[in-house]
Parts: sequence; structure tokens; C-alpha cells
Amino acid sequence: MPLHLSPPTRPTQEPLQAWGTYRTGRIDPRVLEVPAEIQRGIFRKPEKYVEPLVSFLIDEARDDFHKAKLLHDWVAQNIEYDVEGYFTGDYKRSGTGFADTLRRGSSVCNGYAGLFEHMCSLAGLECVKISGYGRGYGHRLFRPEDPTKGNHAWNAVKIAGNWHLMDITWDAGHIADTREYTRRYRTDFLFLEPEKFLHTHFPTEAKWQLLAAPLSSDEFLDLPCLRGEFFGLGLDLAEPVAALTQAGESTTLELLVPEGVRLRAHVTTPDDEEVPNLTFIEGGQGAARIRALFPRAGKWKLRLYARAEATGDRGGGAGTGGDRGLGTKRAMGDGSEMFEGVADLAYEATAGTDQRFPQAFGQYDSLGCWLVEPRFAPLPVGQPTRFALDVPTVSGVAVYQDDVWTMLERGEGDRWTGSATPGRGGPVRVVVRLRPEDRQWESILQYD
Repeated sequence: MPLHLSPPTRPTQEPLQAWGTYRTGRIDPRVLEVPAEIQRGIFRKPEKYVEPLVSFLIDEARDDFHKAKLLHDWVAQNIEYDVEGYFTGDYKRSGTGFADTLRRGSSVCNGYAGLFEHMCSLAGLECVKISGYGRGYGHRLFRPEDPTKGNHAWNAVKIAGNWHLMDITWDAGHIADTREYTRRYRTDFLFLEPEKFLHTHFPTEAKWQLLAAPLSSDEFLDLPCLRGEFFGLGLDLAEPVAALTQAGESTTLELLVPEGVRLRAHVTTPDDEEVPNLTFIEGGQGAARIRALFPRAGKWKLRLYARAEATGDRGGGAGTGGDRGLGTKRAMGDGSEMFEGVADLAYEATAGTDQRFPQAFGQYDSLGCWLVEPRFAPLPVGQPTRFALDVPTVSGVAVYQDDVWTMLERGEGDRWTGSATPGRGGPVRVVVRLRPEDRQWESILQYD
């Protein structure tokens, strides 16, 4: 049966306004309308043009949240990340002040945070630059990490008497595994709630966790690696998950998933070697259950990917030198669609299994299918096997192998059932016909 999980408790109205109104995933149009003289001059004579720039940006701001987003957006849009300085360790090339960052047009995290802090002071916003540890580029599960050794910088801005966190560096773009920087604007770390921000950011000063009961470094290390994109897409855990979960030959993870967000998952070795057909996702009613198998005892990653169906609104002595907190991205293709990595979860299995899940194709997800049986591959050769699954809004469901068709019958509701006998030939596919007049059948499942 489809999942029915309770949604998380809604936050208070004041931060909800910030998330709902300003965490849009889109650059504010005002940022793109800066007069040419100011836009050119800010990089030649920063001291002269920074005040006119800030004044123009916030001139029509609706409130202080809007002011902060406008400054966030301009910095993210106009400052390039200093990849060479990051990899060579030559951070002095980026300078130490806001003017250095603007003259170069690039910096590491310290420059992003320092520039935003200065612009906030001109806009009448109270802002601080925070130093600490970030789980970004270079972070790998199962590698030792020391959150007391700072490597990153970000900001907090005070609005309506409350502090709010943001990381413009990570909202501006990311370094890929190829060591190339990709500028990609987002709002996943803009006004992100402190308890979610803490999954990737551990400040040197505990007070900047903004929690009533700050976590120790050991407690931080026990948090799973959930990225800003995870929360930016509106995903959440149905129940707490540790940084390392003990499991047998399988595990189950339950998530709260907003309508219009699609998931993918892979099991990989600690060195990111993917093992196919070890995950299966079941979903419905705003939730998803991810089942994962482990082929042998040992340590494994469960890597989660997600995408929104439609672009647009969504809703997601440190920091002065090393910037190892710069966000890293992994993406996977599914036809023409791209899913981005949103979380890496660590498991230690005490046993393994030879079972595999069937491969699910895009229509399985988009149609809202629900597999009842058989759940695992390979299927027994020469033995009648019962098939049962819920498939809404289709005119036919069949099991197909090597030109042998077995039509399933529709029973109560959307349940399709029947029995087929797999042979020794090619893969067994479950296929659907969307409309009675269609001549083409589309695959939704494949048992190898």
C-alpha cells in the first residue's frame, strides 16, 4: 500500500515568510537591472561604487529579508570562485577585504562572506561572517573528519530580531569532481533553518549554531550528510538517521517528499563504485520508502538524487584560508532529465545477499505505480510466478519476454495481477499501454 507519513511540524510564521517568499531558486530581476555605469565601475573602483550599488539594489526592497536576498543574489551572480587559489592554497591572491574581492571579481569563501558582510553594513543590516567547518568539496564518507579544524566561512544576518544563516559561496556554484567550477545560482542555503544548516556547517563558535542546545563536535559527526539541495527541494527525513547506520543485508529509508519531486538512489562502495539494481523506491501521499540491498558485508553508501518536475520555486581559526567547504555536486542522467546528488548516507552491513531489485523506468515513477510482487530478481526459470502491481490510468499491463506476452488482468481499483513463467532467454519486462488506441507498449519494470 502507498505510504502515509505525517508531515513535519510547520515552522513559525516569521521564518516561513522568508522561505516561502525568498527561497525561490531564482535571481531577483533587480540584480540584472543595475545601471551599466555602476556595474562597470564596481570592479574598477569598488570604494567609490559599492554604496551606489547597494543603494540601487535595496531601493525598492519590500522588507529586510528582501534586502538580504538582493545582496545575496548580486554577490552570487557576479563573483567567480577562485578555483586556482583553492587548489594551490594561495589564498592571498584573493585579498582580504571587500575591495580586493571586487577588483578581482573572484575569491574563496572568505571573500564572498566578507563582501556580503560589508554590503549589509551599507544596507543597514546587522551581519557577521562566521568561520567553521564545512562538509563540501573533498568530503567523503568513511574518511576521518575533524570539525574543530575550520575550512570555510559563511554569514548570519539579523532580521526582525532573529539571526538567519546563509552560504553565498555554495549558492553561487560548485566544483565538480573534474576540479572545474560551475556557476549555478540557487537559494538552498539562503535562510536555511539552523538545525538543517548544521548537517553541513559546524561553526567554530557554538553560539552560531543558533540552537538552544548547541551540538558538540562528536554530535555533529553523528549527523548524516544531507546537503542544502536536499532541504531546498523540500525533502526531509521521516525519522532521524545516524551518520553511520548498522544494517543486515538490507535497509529501508523513509523520506517526506513534496509533490513534484522525483527521487533516484544508488548503492555504491566507499570509493563510489556503483552496484546496479540494489535500490527500489516506493512512494505515494507525500512520502517515499527507499529499500536498499547490500551484496556483501562491509561499508556502503546510499546516494540519493532528486529533481523537481518543474523549474522555478522550490520549497533550500577558520575560514580565512582553506575553503574545503565549497559544495561539490554529482549528477546522474535519466534520459533528458538530470537528477542532482542531495545526500550521502553511510551503512555498515553485517551480511550480504545475491538478490537484486528489478530496474524501474521513468513511467513507473511518473504513473505512480506500486509493486506488490515479485519484489526481487532473478525470477525462477520455468516456474509460474505471480505478478501483482498497482498501475493507475492505463489501459493495459503485460509481462513480456522474448516475444512471449502474458496479459495481466485488472481487478479492484488499480491492481493488475496474473501469472507468467519466465524462460532462460532475455530479460522479463513489465510493460503498459497508456491508452486503448496506442499500438506501442512502454516498459516500467525489468527483471534481469
